Amino acid sequence: MTGCITDNQSISDSSETAIQHDKTPEDLEWDCNAGDAQSCMSAVEQILATDNPGKYRNKIVSLYTAACDYKESEGCYNLAIIYGIKELSIYDSTKSIRLYKQACDNFHSKSCVALAYAYERGNGVAQNGEKALYYYQRECAIGFARACFNSGVMYERGRGIKKDLALAVANYDTACNLDHASACTNLASIYLSDDRRFTDKSKALDLFEKACDSGDALGCARLGGAYLTANGVDYDLDKSMSYLKKSCELDPSTVICRKTKKN
Repeated sequence: MTGCITDNQSISDSSETAIQHDKTPEDLEWDCNAGDAQSCMSAVEQILATDNPGKYRNKIVSLYTAACDYKESEGCYNLAIIYGIKELSIYDSTKSIRLYKQACDNFHSKSCVALAYAYERGNGVAQNGEKALYYYQRECAIGFARACFNSGVMYERGRGIKKDLALAVANYDTACNLDHASACTNLASIYLSDDRRFTDKSKALDLFEKACDSGDALGCARLGGAYLTANGVDYDLDKSMSYLKKSCELDPSTVICRKTKKN
């Protein structure tokens, strides 16, 4: 099954802010220095669109710092990502966590999920399952699908909290209804399991199909496997191969796809 997800491995595209494309970099930096957070974010966006944004790292950090100081949570979030990259000379896990917390306190959901993930895994802070779950559930309650999904993973695996499959099902169901494809796959896998409290093969297959249609490679693979083994459906080799092929097109890195390619 798919594990917890965080998107703090790459800098956000700043889609939550109104990027200004009609100003020169100089104008944007001038406006940024004058206190306009949107201009700071737009200036970074222009840098990221260049051929070699890495050479402007110090400027990017400076612009995100300014945006964050001006209470732009997306700036704090992206700055936290940078400080959390171990390969960089400016790596500072304490500062990264502080920035996530700052943005989360200003109701920035992605930062709250990143903070929860840090507590769940013990990245930059002492591992604390209860704190992780608190932040996940807080964001899940306002409809942030990834937070519901990650809560489901914690409950299913008992990671830092007491294992509770019923609560895992409830959280996966919420996330799936919010169109989180991996949550649909994980929920379907529980329905297809031998646990009689939840076994519902018909529902499982519908969920695998929904996940596959939404681009989840594992959902396609599980659906293909069901047709191949006649698990809840009639045996159908053509359908099985079709779904397995789609799974490999979506994610060629899986074991079954690598083996198929070798053969």
